[in-house]
Amino acid sequence: MSRFFRVWLPTLLLSLILLWAGLVEPRWIVLRQLNAHLKNWPQDRTRVAILSDFHIGSIHMDTERLDRLVARVNREQPDLVLFLGDFTYSGDVRANDPARMEEIATILGHMEAPLGRYAVLGNADARFEPSRLTEALLGHGIHPLKNENRRIQVNSGAFHLAGVNHPFTGGADLNRSLAGITPGQPVLLMTHDPEMIKHLNRENLFALAGHTHGGQVRLPGMPALVMASDLPRSWAWGLIRHHAQWLFVTAGLGTEGVPLRFLRFPEWVLMTISPGDPDASLGETHY
Repeated sequence: MSRFFRVWLPTLLLSLILLWAGLVEPRWIVLRQLNAHLKNWPQDRTRVAILSDFHIGSIHMDTERLDRLVARVNREQPDLVLFLGDFTYSGDVRANDPARMEEIATILGHMEAPLGRYAVLGNADARFEPSRLTEALLGHGIHPLKNENRRIQVNSGAFHLAGVNHPFTGGADLNRSLAGITPGQPVLLMTHDPEMIKHLNRENLFALAGHTHGGQVRLPGMPALVMASDLPRSWAWGLIRHHAQWLFVTAGLGTEGVPLRFLRFPEWVLMTISPGDPDASLGETHY
């Protein structure tokens, strides 16, 4: 076998893969569609935009890209916008600057949704004065839910939106998050880390999580190579039926640690919820 096939071709292929994983895929944000049904859902069709793991200030996510993402979300005209945490990036020298937090909140505050904009904070946010970030988000109409829930009125009915803290941002209390909600009522539960729901068993509830980045790097036909949790690697991304409820774990938008993505595009999710027996399926992906 010639030296080209033994040495140079593998070297060339590896170089191309690294260029793709380091420069192309991490900046190629896709729109992933998700369809779900919940019993007694109060609207024929509710469109929910879900965004997680921004890590603003990292090499692949600056405020200009965030501006363009906001415009893209607004073009889809969601009814509700949910942010699943990790707005900040550990390597951003400005991450603890109130002006940086205000800048992030100002841009995200331009997202439009008639049913509101809500958030939970992530473990990365806990490093940088989460109370300041909470204030900035509230100042621009984004409501962090900290072990609490809101009743969202739609037409003549309602659903509940709950948010559970990450343990690093004030202690996770799932029971408090769901307090006062009658069993069987439709619930959307926001959590940054999917591990928060591993002991939950509740009907007519759909949980949404981020944190894992989908592993950031995977190989064809295999689960994530790395899992930022003690959960099974199969929980790194996608739809999961866990006990009585459904869970969707998004790959998120940014990177943390090694700034690579391979076969796990950054994404935001547009979820369409309709009344019916609880189930879920992935729809189209728009690249």
